[in-house]
Amino acid sequence: MRTPAGVGFAPMHEGEVISPDAFQALPEEKRHRIEHEVETLQAELQVVMRELPALVRESRRRLHEYNREVTRFAVEHLIDELRKAHAGLKNVVAYFDAVQDDIIENFNAFVRPDEGEPAPGQAPPVAGMLGTPFERYAVNVVVDRRAEKGSPVVYEDHPTHQRLLGDAEHVAHLGALVTDFTLIKPGALHRANGGHLIVDALRLLQQPFAYDALKQALRARQIRIESPGRALSMISTRSLEPEPIPLNVKVVLIGDRMLY
Repeated sequence: MRTPAGVGFAPMHEGEVISPDAFQALPEEKRHRIEHEVETLQAELQVVMRELPALVRESRRRLHEYNREVTRFAVEHLIDELRKAHAGLKNVVAYFDAVQDDIIENFNAFVRPDEGEPAPGQAPPVAGMLGTPFERYAVNVVVDRRAEKGSPVVYEDHPTHQRLLGDAEHVAHLGALVTDFTLIKPGALHRANGGHLIVDALRLLQQPFAYDALKQALRARQIRIESPGRALSMISTRSLEPEPIPLNVKVVLIGDRMLY
C-alpha cells in the first residue's frame, strides 16, 4: 500500500485489507507470523527501492535512445536527398549533417501535445525567439541574384556602418533585447560583392566609423558583420557573430574636386 511515508505492507483476507481492529483480533501466533512476514518483505523492499532510481534512469535512457532511433529513421532519408542535391558544397553538406543531429537531439520539440507529455529526462523542446521548431532550421537568404544578369552594380546613398557591412538586428522581448539568425541583415557590400559599389564620398565621411570599416573590409577582403560599439570595445553585450564572407568588390567614390 502507498502511505504518506512511502510504500508499506498490510495483511489481507479474501482480497480485502484487514482493519487494525480485525488484525488485533487474530490469534497471537498468526499476528506474529504476519508481522514477521511483513518485516521480511519490508527488508526486501528496501533493497528494491535502493535499486529503483538506477532502474528508472536506465529505462529513461533506453526510451531516449529508442526515440532518437525512430527520429533518425524518419528524417535521415529526407536529409540524404538534400545531401545528394548539394554534394559539391562541403559547407552546405556539413550544415545538413548538423541539422540532422539537432533534430534527433531535440525530437521532443516535434511531438504534438495530444501525443502525450514528454517523459522525464528527455531533451526539452527547443526554446527561443523562433516561433516553431521548424523555424530553427529556416535559411536566412541575405542576397538573392537569381533575377539578375551580369555583375552587380550597387549605389548606396546612405553609407552608414550598418548599411555598408550589414547588421544583426535586435527586438525587445520581456524587457531585454534579443536576436537570432533570422535577424541578420545584409549590407551594400553583400549586395555588391563580385561587382561594383558606388558611394558618395562626402556622405561616407560624414558617417561615424563607416570609412574606417569600409577600408578594413577591403584590406581584409572579407565582410564581417559587427556593430561599431562592439568593434571598438565600447559595449560587451553578447550577440551573434556571423562567419565572415569573402569579399571581391571594386568601390567607386564619387565627389567634387576639393573632396578628392
